[in-house]
Amino acid sequence: MLSAPSLIATDSIGASITVGNEVPTLTAQAAGNVQVGGNSTFTQSIQSRQTGVTLNVMARVNPSGIVTLIINQEVSAPQSPAASSSIQSPSFSQRSVQTQITMQDGDTIAIGGIINESHSESSSGIPVLHRLPYIGAAFGNKSYNKDRTELIVFMTPHVIYDNNDLQEASDELKGRVKKLKIAIVSRKSRSTIGSAILPPRGTPAVS
Repeated sequence: MLSAPSLIATDSIGASITVGNEVPTLTAQAAGNVQVGGNSTFTQSIQSRQTGVTLNVMARVNPSGIVTLIINQEVSAPQSPAASSSIQSPSFSQRSVQTQITMQDGDTIAIGGIINESHSESSSGIPVLHRLPYIGAAFGNKSYNKDRTELIVFMTPHVIYDNNDLQEASDELKGRVKKLKIAIVSRKSRSTIGSAILPPRGTPAVS
């Protein structure tokens, strides 16, 4: 996932932006007093949890253009529950970085990088037989999974001194949105062309 959030903030006042989804999660489950067909009913408590990219920034600027940033960024995503889990509710991966940096107006700095790589192996098949050496493969199968995630955060502050700078920053954001819309429309057009259904050969044309 590649994300490039932009945020305009006032000197010494915190600002935040979140791009993502709210995911319903099961927080509690208890047997009720009502029975249906001899089986007890269950009462479940559901809460929504925000996922995606969250950026919190507080900036302090001195007259010479030196910017001090207090940054808190978090990237989270839901994970499907395991088939053997007793609670069918998603878990969440979370990667975050918190720091304070001082830099010049317009400079770009990497404030953090996290790389995580995991390997897993699972097997299934006829009990006992699929674990036998040499011949076990005939009674089951094995699967291998490799997962790699990276979080690299770059930050570039731009100081807005007057209304002209503010207008330029606003125009830049509008230009990014316009380019994104064009890219989305172009992608949809290519998808429509690629999935067009053509009549069989020999079908007379209708005008």
